[in-house]
Amino acid sequence: MARKATAAGRDSGADTAGEEVKPARRSRSRQPGSIQGYDTDKGKRWRFQIYVLKDPEYPEMGMRRLTRSGFTSTDEANDALQEALKQRKQNEKFGNKVPTIGAYADEWAAGLKLAASTIKGYKKIIRNHIKPQLGTIRLDKLTATRIARHYRDLETHGRKDEYGKGKPLSANSVHKVHVVLGAILDAAIDDGHLTVNPAKKKRTVKAPTTSEVRAQKPEIATWTADQLALFLTWNRDELEDELFPLWRLIAYTGMRRSEAVALKWSDINGKAMQVSIRRAVDTDDWTKTKPPKTGQARVIDVDAETLKVLASYKVLWVMRFLT
Repeated sequence: MARKATAAGRDSGADTAGEEVKPARRSRSRQPGSIQGYDTDKGKRWRFQIYVLKDPEYPEMGMRRLTRSGFTSTDEANDALQEALKQRKQNEKFGNKVPTIGAYADEWAAGLKLAASTIKGYKKIIRNHIKPQLGTIRLDKLTATRIARHYRDLETHGRKDEYGKGKPLSANSVHKVHVVLGAILDAAIDDGHLTVNPAKKKRTVKAPTTSEVRAQKPEIATWTADQLALFLTWNRDELEDELFPLWRLIAYTGMRRSEAVALKWSDINGKAMQVSIRRAVDTDDWTKTKPPKTGQARVIDVDAETLKVLASYKVLWVMRFLT
């Protein structure tokens, strides 16, 4: 009897008082569930997750993750979690309350752990190119055909910016919408709302291909070496720009602007003739820095003349600071 009570307690996620339960193996289905907090525009919210049978009548079909969200307190989320655990113990079938694409997209974005600028870009895509057209559709009602029609609409009159509103959206922008929507639908599969991702049905959806994106990209016009040298000479001799050392450093190393303005004097090694790129300015908040775009520090060789320019600027900078 004690063994049965212990097994039942473990299965429901609550141990029998006074008994030490030692699970024989790690299993998602034996865990009591988890509660997580997340931020929304309306304030802090909580959600719980547990693993349940896809169909109690057919255990061989395996498990799925059940998520319920939108709770305004941990107590409220925990009450709902305990009720769900009770249902699981009694082998009741869970009615899957499938959210709309708009509501789920917001929750998905709130849970991202990426660079702030990346999340900001994803939220902009959701706000401009997913929620207005697809937001009210339930996740399980979205079809590949509807996604295809949405992409064709974007390609015809999808721009939302002030100067181009109503004009065609570029293949590159539609491709970005496709990537974000696909990631949202993948997460919906993980949460048990979907079994397949309709955005991945290539024959029907026909999202812009890499070659189409490349073909539409405008050709980048760059200065020649002579034009760059002419600019630097003018900037130094005629404009007498105090930022000339910055422009020369960027020109002669190819580092990103956000990396250049985040440099410290300790990053410059005159003896080794190198500059270490360890950080970049956060373009969403210029008072903060973040890791470089590659995520790793790197070292760049610098020519002697550029190092001489930087050394002269450092002397002026120190003198100005002292006076």
